[in-house]
Amino acid sequence: MAKERSLFLGLWKDKNADLLGLDIGSDTIKLIDIDCTQSPMRLNNYAILPLPPGSIEKNEVKDIRAVSQIIKQLYQQFNTKTKEIAIAIPRSAVILKNTTVNSRLSSSEIESRVWLEANQNFPELIGGLYLDYQILGPSSEDSAQLDLLMIACRKDQINPYIDILRQSDLVPNVVDVNSYALERALSICAVDYTNLETTALINLDLALSSLVVVHKNELIYAHDYSYDGHRLIEQTKSYLDAEVKDASAYHNMLKENLIPHLLHAMHFFYSSRPHVSIQTLFLSGECVRLPDIANVVEKEIGIPSVVANPFTHMTLASHLKREEVTRVSPMLMLCCGLALYGNLCQK
Repeated sequence: MAKERSLFLGLWKDKNADLLGLDIGSDTIKLIDIDCTQSPMRLNNYAILPLPPGSIEKNEVKDIRAVSQIIKQLYQQFNTKTKEIAIAIPRSAVILKNTTVNSRLSSSEIESRVWLEANQNFPELIGGLYLDYQILGPSSEDSAQLDLLMIACRKDQINPYIDILRQSDLVPNVVDVNSYALERALSICAVDYTNLETTALINLDLALSSLVVVHKNELIYAHDYSYDGHRLIEQTKSYLDAEVKDASAYHNMLKENLIPHLLHAMHFFYSSRPHVSIQTLFLSGECVRLPDIANVVEKEIGIPSVVANPFTHMTLASHLKREEVTRVSPMLMLCCGLALYGNLCQK
């Protein structure tokens, strides 16, 4: 289990609560319910609805009422009493800082020290921040110290989403970071790849792509990139609509509109970790619904690539069809990682 997997913005810390995972994207909202108490886990329900155009732009909520109405519609499709919700914010929206504290400090003393450290590092922001921390373990340099990771986020980036949930009559229980939620879902996908030291996931949504890399069961790299997934979908539309499929032209469209972005992301990773080699790349997100995408990616970037499906080893509620769940599974990767928070984070 990666050391940072349990990290979250600890504003609502009922760790025993059942959680629904809610992914509020720029174009769609997704809600998922997973029963983590069963073995194997069971997918109880999921739902996906489009957002009215312009409701959310560049992670900024423009119409709280419209978004909350969509969430209410999603929730009404679920036969559950659970109202506690886990949501995610982009890693690019948070401030991360590693520090150390004396191991003899109490939890309240550590919290005070974290706020003092934050005030010293960004005093002009301190009044407008949510702040949390995660103890990573004893320091490798000094056994009397603990390694600690601080995480902060501006309140004005989170509060609109909290308002949305409350207007939807739901309870904001966990605010996670997208990279940790994606890593959590990746651990479920990679259970059949335990012989590999290094796996990675790139989540390709319509406005953002995220690369996470796990090495020896630890998250060693995570980065968000701006991405125009709408352009990719539009460019491939002619192929998808054609009665006679031109596979060669379609592959060229993917090569022109997707591969340069992936190569750019890989270059940034390898420039920071030149001695680590990704052995399998999982693909998820809105754009991965495109046919044959894994084969094209594998051929062009030279890494074995597969479409992520975190539900492969889960059982399904009776009203769900395996074929349809498999089709939408790449789109539900972030949502799944959020729903798994209470189960996997505490192990």
